[in-house]
Amino acid sequence: MDIFAAVPPQLQLQGQIDAAIFKATKLEPPTIVADRDFFKDSLQLELDYVFDDAHIYYTLDGSQPDSTSTKYTVPITLTQSAEVKAVTYAPGWDLSEVTSSSFKKIAFDINRITLNKPPNDRYKGHGANTLFDQKRGTINFVDGNWIGYENSHFTATIQLDSEELISSVAIGALSSPEKWIFYPTGFTVWASENGVDFKMVKRLKVGPEKINTLTRFRFFDVDIPPTKAKYVRVQVNSQLKNPAWHPNPGGNSWLFVDEIVLN
Repeated sequence: MDIFAAVPPQLQLQGQIDAAIFKATKLEPPTIVADRDFFKDSLQLELDYVFDDAHIYYTLDGSQPDSTSTKYTVPITLTQSAEVKAVTYAPGWDLSEVTSSSFKKIAFDINRITLNKPPNDRYKGHGANTLFDQKRGTINFVDGNWIGYENSHFTATIQLDSEELISSVAIGALSSPEKWIFYPTGFTVWASENGVDFKMVKRLKVGPEKINTLTRFRFFDVDIPPTKAKYVRVQVNSQLKNPAWHPNPGGNSWLFVDEIVLN
């Protein structure tokens, strides 16, 4: 017997789907929207979230935001470098995860950068030009905006258009332990007026990373005593080997850098 023959062809099944089924089960972090990562005078950015009944809170100093932080109501205008972090909040919900992005003010134009050794052929980007093209890398380390070194420190010498009073150096770096990529462990900065005689102005030890499986990138800000210079040399120190907590302890680790900014 055909069981479908008993169903009248004109019969229509109707039902109503509860609208709640389409509601989010958790708050997603907001989106940070800006047309560039670097600026000279000012930069306007917006924070966006898909649902209107949620609120966005943010910080500009790199601290963790919560519902007591500044509430986002209008576009934000940056006039100084900032690490923007933001969360979404609604009554009865837990805070969303934090979204973050760094924006750098550039005081001086870089004329050129030379490297003491070339990056690895597989991760050479556009060579030294990668470090001052004002294009941030992403968590995809093969996007062409990173230069990579295996089991090696490296040194970059930056030449400005003219002598300037410099007080900070910022280095953008990537960490992805699962890919054997780790943040720098320290920096040494030298300055020179003529490109020949360099004086060390700062040594900063960061130390190795603690156990984690995150893929992330950030700027390391190295403050130096205000120094007149046309040339700045920066050594970026690698961890060199995977740490003891890594699945492959002692294997060659990688160092990835995307930008160097002077202010």
